[in-house]
Amino acid sequence: MRKIGASDLNINTALIIGAAIGAYFLVLKPILEKTGIKKTASEEAEEKAAEELKNIGIWNTQESLMRKYPQGTTFKLLTVSIADQFAKNIYNSWSYINDDEEKVYAQFRALNYQSQVSSIVNAYYRLFNKDLYQTLYTKLSDSELTTITNIISNKPSGIQK
Repeated sequence: MRKIGASDLNINTALIIGAAIGAYFLVLKPILEKTGIKKTASEEAEEKAAEELKNIGIWNTQESLMRKYPQGTTFKLLTVSIADQFAKNIYNSWSYINDDEEKVYAQFRALNYQSQVSSIVNAYYRLFNKDLYQTLYTKLSDSELTTITNIISNKPSGIQK
């Protein structure tokens, strides 16, 4: 009878660990992702983008945005009438049956600076007594929020210290 040595145990241990890792990636992980217990990489990326959208300071009112920066800072904002039109266009894109996400995207694409979002936030609240970010968050999916984040993130800040 042959004695089992340390090298035999190391090989067996390595095989068991390899089989466990393979079982996780080939069997368990896909099951967890399909059942929604574990998020897929794209779901995690979409949630991260939605969180980044929220953390951009432009979702505050103009007054809150201005308080965050030292005196003498300049901001590129919209006029009240233009901000009102953007807010109305976003508000009118919602429907009980089907929201017009492209119309919402178009409003953000038309902006020249990130700081101009705060003008729309002000107008949206003044006209409809609703928080624009919260409305977007409840009406749009994570991937749609990601689209808005990407649109806004690619614009210059519009804030000069």
